[in-house]
Amino acid sequence: MKQAVCFSCGEVKPGALARCPLCGKLPESDEDLLLSLALSSRNLGGVSLEVAGRDIKEGRRPRLDEQTLDRLRAQIEEFKKAPIVKR
Repeated sequence: MKQAVCFSCGEVKPGALARCPLCGKLPESDEDLLLSLALSSRNLGGVSLEVAGRDIKEGRRPRLDEQTLDRLRAQIEEFKKAPIVKR
């Protein structure tokens, strides 16, 4: 199961782009999207997600290296180009 940590409050949520069940925040800006993707099980393991969540809850924002930022920016650009499928 894919999981992520909320970029705003550090709560576990069902996916990087999902609305946080605790604080209600949804990643909208590119910065929020970058951090949300970085804080997902696709990019971090379970223990690292726990640590990241705890850090955010304690007021420490995760820092991302340039290589990670570049990779995540490319993912965001691909996501923006994808057609929206309505069901």
